[in-house]
Amino acid sequence: MSKYRVVIKCAFSIGILFVQSGALAQETQIPTMTKEQVQQSMNRRLQLTLPQPKDLRNDKKLSRLEEIPDIPPYPGKIDSPDGHEMSGDGRIAYRFKFYAKEKPEEVAQWYANALSMYNFTSVDKTDTDLTMRNKQGALVTVNALRVDRKDLNSVVKLYYTPGPVRK
Repeated sequence: MSKYRVVIKCAFSIGILFVQSGALAQETQIPTMTKEQVQQSMNRRLQLTLPQPKDLRNDKKLSRLEEIPDIPPYPGKIDSPDGHEMSGDGRIAYRFKFYAKEKPEEVAQWYANALSMYNFTSVDKTDTDLTMRNKQGALVTVNALRVDRKDLNSVVKLYYTPGPVRK
């Protein structure tokens, strides 16, 4: 029963507010504008265009895994290699995607073994994903997912960020 009282009190209070604001509007005679007048007023306003800061990123398209430094290229059959070298603020990062014949688990295991030989240690690992870091702070993440394409079983996404910039 208290729920209904609250609702009724709110509705009653809102009704009083509308009545009072209507009376106030009549006393002060606030001019009302038509939709066309509002649109004309908006069209007359000055529109400023602020200059955008220059994009400091320099992206470079990559088509081969060999172009990523410090990372061994995957030796299996791959298809549709597509990558980018992204740089800005004195930092560089790499992003690469390709399709592989091997299963996702096999691709992830190969990268875990190969990166270990390149002095990377595991930060996080599942059957199909891994993140590894080396002593210089470089970070590699490999995500391998199952895909059904002719003669291909995995889509592999590789992300590489070299260690921090030393000044």
